[in-house]
Amino acid sequence: MRLNRRVFMLQCALAPVVLAGGASARAADPMLSESEPKALEFHYKADSATVDAKAHPSWTSAQKCSACQLYEDGADGAGSCLLFPGKRVAAIGWCTSFN
Repeated sequence: MRLNRRVFMLQCALAPVVLAGGASARAADPMLSESEPKALEFHYKADSATVDAKAHPSWTSAQKCSACQLYEDGADGAGSCLLFPGKRVAAIGWCTSFN
């Protein structure tokens, strides 16, 4: 899979944050709410089936957080995302930074 510059830069910038917290710390992190400012910035949806396809024409039903390069799998259908440190995102979620 090809890694673009934007994803690479995000991974480099956020890698220390991810590495500093262990798996146990991520499990205790709260879920990201769709109403949080950063979630609104990236149009995050906890369920990709609720994405407005007219507003996001590049979206497809196959795009879910669990298939994104920025997502790290966790427990209970949620994991961590480099875009939202300290928060867990739904594996079936989606945002405009899907890669």
